[in-house]
Amino acid sequence: MGDMFEYSQAICSKQLIKQSDFSLPEIHERKNKISSIMATVNSLVQDKTPVHLFLYGKSGTAKTAHVQSALARLHNMNGLLPIYVSCHEHVTKTAIFNKIAGELGNSFSSKGFAAYELFGRIKEILENDNKSVLLVLDDFDALLKNEGPDILYQIINANEARKHSFAVIAISNDIGAFEHLDAKIKSSLMFQVIEFEPYKKEEIMKMLEAIAEETLVEGSYDEEILDRIAEIGALAEGNTRLAAGLLLETARNAEKRSSTAIEDRDISEVCERLFLATEVHEPNGSGLSVEELRRISGCPSFQNGSWQYL
Repeated sequence: MGDMFEYSQAICSKQLIKQSDFSLPEIHERKNKISSIMATVNSLVQDKTPVHLFLYGKSGTAKTAHVQSALARLHNMNGLLPIYVSCHEHVTKTAIFNKIAGELGNSFSSKGFAAYELFGRIKEILENDNKSVLLVLDDFDALLKNEGPDILYQIINANEARKHSFAVIAISNDIGAFEHLDAKIKSSLMFQVIEFEPYKKEEIMKMLEAIAEETLVEGSYDEEILDRIAEIGALAEGNTRLAAGLLLETARNAEKRSSTAIEDRDISEVCERLFLATEVHEPNGSGLSVEELRRISGCPSFQNGSWQYL
């Protein structure tokens, strides 16, 4: 489909941002979640035993956005290096270690080196430079499926030698990724497990109002439009990413037909494109029945099955 959010002038007050760059409106933050993340930071800064976090929740519950919001506050914090890793993009220990080394300013080829040798060099750098790493492993379950939890054993060993070398924030849609870790990892790292609950409709509505005020021209939308989109997001298991994407894509749809305002038809037409019906027996995590999709979005052509968000 290409970039979902592209520049257009009729409705958008400025260039629409890509999902991957979407910042969390302050009103969208859950302060207790940010506080937990910052406690992990403080454990490293104060040379205490690191606090490790396992964050889980359904897609669109702003797990990654909360972590990125916390990381954005850490600029120029001496001795602390926050490193974000997508485990879908860095699927092996070696790839992750090379990313860490690169962030430390010491890129090196993995050719001819075993993973443990690469990690050994990283530990030397941290000790020599008196630094600690806050390692965020997003889509953590993807790493477990590909290579297992060996990277966590190496982090345990590093912290045993120098207690504040690493703190880990693991992010997953599935609590099962934590439950399947063995007893040694759980007892050594003592993850604090934090659930990100689905957002309620009124919370999604506030988020959409903030996004609309920031990115859309005044008069190009109304409360009824935002309310319909918020309801879709709430029914889709509180999926804020879906709701934000749907709002911005409906603006783009209206612009394509040379309209200066988003209408109900734009929601219906966008949903028609974004929700794909397939012939399967069980819904695929949408939280929406086909009947609900038809009712809320106004799309007439869904067949029995599941959908996925593009």
